[in-house]
Amino acid sequence: DLTRKVSPLFEDRQPADAVAFYRSATGSDAPTARGIYTRLSADSSPWLRGCAAYAIGESADPASAALAEKLSSDSDPFVSETAKWSLKKLAG
Repeated sequence: DLTRKVSPLFEDRQPADAVAFYRSATGSDAPTARGIYTRLSADSSPWLRGCAAYAIGESADPASAALAEKLSSDSDPFVSETAKWSLKKLAG
């Protein structure tokens, strides 16, 4: 269910359109980027955890490095390797 709700957020949208979509899908205001990373990183779906890891790397937000570090030891290879890539990207 969460995958269906967040997948459209990864489409090519303007930020305001993504927030409006999120609001219509969930009935609440969009959380901060770090809030989204945290929620997705705790999901049972490896795909969503991997999306969180990828988004952290693309964010260039060093404050999210601790979450990427946690994901780098995920049992799913897709998630852990994506998180390791994110950490390298954040390191510059």
